[in-house]
Amino acid sequence: MGRIGILSILIITSLMVSSSRSFAQFGCGDISLEDAEGNSMRIVDVSPNLSDSLIVGQEVDLNVQVDYKVVETNAAVTISVLKGESNGAYWESIISSKTIVTDSNIGAVSVKQSFKVPITESIILQGNLMKAGAGRTCITDMRAFKVLSNGEKPEQEAAPDVKKERVIYASHASGSQLSNLVLVPDESTVLNAGDVIKFMASVDYETDKVPARITMAVQKTNMTENPRDMLISYQSASLNEYSGNASLADAVIIPEVDSILVVMSLQVEEDGLPKPQASIHKFYRVEVSKD
Repeated sequence: MGRIGILSILIITSLMVSSSRSFAQFGCGDISLEDAEGNSMRIVDVSPNLSDSLIVGQEVDLNVQVDYKVVETNAAVTISVLKGESNGAYWESIISSKTIVTDSNIGAVSVKQSFKVPITESIILQGNLMKAGAGRTCITDMRAFKVLSNGEKPEQEAAPDVKKERVIYASHASGSQLSNLVLVPDESTVLNAGDVIKFMASVDYETDKVPARITMAVQKTNMTENPRDMLISYQSASLNEYSGNASLADAVIIPEVDSILVVMSLQVEEDGLPKPQASIHKFYRVEVSKD
């Protein structure tokens, strides 16, 4: 895998689930449906019905209805489809994922995606509320499907809902941080698929190691098997001061997706590879012409 491929994975996994740290390390204690600030989300309906076992090789059109409430307007709801088994590598357990940017402080969203059932004993649906600048939060709701191999008869009892502790990636390393992300256009702007948009980003940074690098990634929120397919644009610049303000810009063609996000990441090099120290991001909604 090339350097850009490695960078793509580092950018995306800095926002997604990691297998080496628990919620408790970052003040979560455990997953919940609501936090102390009043942000909340709950899966209220799933199609196909959770009582219907899935079959290995089956093509599934999934529709998950989610109620949410956020105290900030720039937030998003993510539904990830995961295999029930994992050897500790998140990217090997993920089947599909989709993110919908919220357009109000309280409401409901329908998250639709299609996937093919792999060889596994169960499928986990993980809903997560994401807030701008914070990556994934502790606000998580989960459901599960039982999976049968071809020819296996379903049991009479419905598959139970599953509540599992999940893990997240640290938003920043000790002594390093990003803050005050300013974007042009503003994140409240609804983008149109096919338009050429020049993104300009500035952010305040602190790092405990120089030289360092600041990066800006414009990426799709819909997850694929190959994380490099999510990356739309990538820019970087060297940092030689321990603190300051950094700016990056790039023009991109907006793809036909539900939403995109702009991620600013602070990185240092260790053993010849970039290591993320901090990240901060904001979402954009995308409208696709129906013509």
